[in-house]
Amino acid sequence: MVGVKRKQTDGIYDRLRSDILTMSLRPGEDIDEQALAERYGISRTPIREALIKLSADGLVAFGEKRGARITVLIIPDLPRFMEALDFNRRAVCRLAALRRHDNELQDIKTAFELFTETATSKGVGTDNLSSQVADLEMKLYVQISESGHNKYLTDAFSKLLTVGLRMMRLPFAYSPREGQTVQAYVERLIDQHARLIQAIEASDPDRAEECAADLHQSLVERLREYNEENLLGGVSMRQVTD
Repeated sequence: MVGVKRKQTDGIYDRLRSDILTMSLRPGEDIDEQALAERYGISRTPIREALIKLSADGLVAFGEKRGARITVLIIPDLPRFMEALDFNRRAVCRLAALRRHDNELQDIKTAFELFTETATSKGVGTDNLSSQVADLEMKLYVQISESGHNKYLTDAFSKLLTVGLRMMRLPFAYSPREGQTVQAYVERLIDQHARLIQAIEASDPDRAEECAADLHQSLVERLREYNEENLLGGVSMRQVTD
C-alpha cells in the first residue's frame, strides 16, 4: 500500500512538474487541490505530497492559508540568479575535473549523448521539445555536479537549475530575427559541452572552469537576444495611425 501511494505521488509530481516547466500552469496561478484530485481520480493526499516536493524544488509556494500557487518567474532577481548560476556552474565543473571517477565520467558522456540526440532531432524549436532539451541539459549538469562529490554544492546547483528551468527553455524555443537560429545555438552548445567533458576527462580543473564560463556566456548572450528583440522598433507610429 505504501508503494502504491508513493507511486501515485511520484506520478502526480512528474505531471505537475511538466505542466509547470512548459508553463501549461502559468506562473502565479493558484492551484486547486480538489480540482486536481477530481481530474486525476485520486485523493488529495498524493496531490498535497507532490506539491510539497514541488515546493522544495522552488516551483510551488504555499501561502499563509496553505493555499498553493505556482511560483512566479524570477525576472526582478534575474541578475542575481545568473550570478549564482555562473558561480555554481564553474565550481561544480572544476570539482568534477578533480574528483570524478571513471564510471561517473561514463554517466556524464551518456547524459551528453542523450542531450545531443534530442537537441538535434527534428522539431527542435517547438515548445514541447524545447522543454525536453532544457531538462536534459539540466540532468547533464546534475550528473557533472554529482561527480564532484560535494552534496552541498550539488543540492544548491540542482535547485538553481530547477527554479530557472522555465527560462532555460527559451534559448531552445525560438529563433530571433536578428541572432542565432535554434540550430546554430544548439551546435554551439554541443561543441562547448564536448570541450567541457574533455577537460573533465583530462582532469584539468582550470580548463573545465573556463569551459563552464564560456557556456554561461552563451546563455547570457542568448537570453539577451530574446530580451532585446523588438520587431516594431523600425515602425513609425505616424505610419501606424495614418
